[in-house]
Amino acid sequence: FFFLLLLIQNTHKDTHNNALDFVQIEQKMAEDNPAKWMEGNWGVRFLLPATGNGKKLDQFNVENVMQQLRPLKSTCKWVQINASQGANGAYYTTPVSVLSEHVSKESVPERDLFGEVLDALLEEGFKVIVYFASEGPTKRKGHEEYAPPGSIKKWKDYCTSRNMTYEEGVAKLVVREISMRYKRKISGWWFDHAKYGDIKNLAKEA
Repeated sequence: FFFLLLLIQNTHKDTHNNALDFVQIEQKMAEDNPAKWMEGNWGVRFLLPATGNGKKLDQFNVENVMQQLRPLKSTCKWVQINASQGANGAYYTTPVSVLSEHVSKESVPERDLFGEVLDALLEEGFKVIVYFASEGPTKRKGHEEYAPPGSIKKWKDYCTSRNMTYEEGVAKLVVREISMRYKRKISGWWFDHAKYGDIKNLAKEA
């Protein structure tokens, strides 16, 4: 930031060519910094109910949330919403085919609440950041009682059958599916408790 301030000062006292150089440098900095839109701005996090929250996901009213967030639009630039059930990677707010087909149908919903809220936020002009529990269905943080019965073993067995580590599977199978579904609609990812995940592959697949 201080370096940028010096460049601005130089363009006022140097030649026209230097001013053009500054514009080119500024453009290059913007290209190298995809999170530049966050600078000097703020956002909020909203926790969506997941499959582990009983009927709350099916009964969730998206418009009620938008009514609460609209008054913030003049200053709030982004909203963070969760793909996993907060820090619990055993349940989700959006369908994930690998989990419903090979792990547990209880882990993922039929309703794509994440996608509904994502589209509503984009329509209001917010950027969206995904919150994701890095442990995924592996549940490396513990508390196995907060996962569908038998789902952890099924997940590990499936990853083994795909010649992947459990953490690699979270990135390449779960995160990749979510990322490919929403693509450019997502402006960023927040991987919570990243030490329980495959950090390099999480970043690559997001």
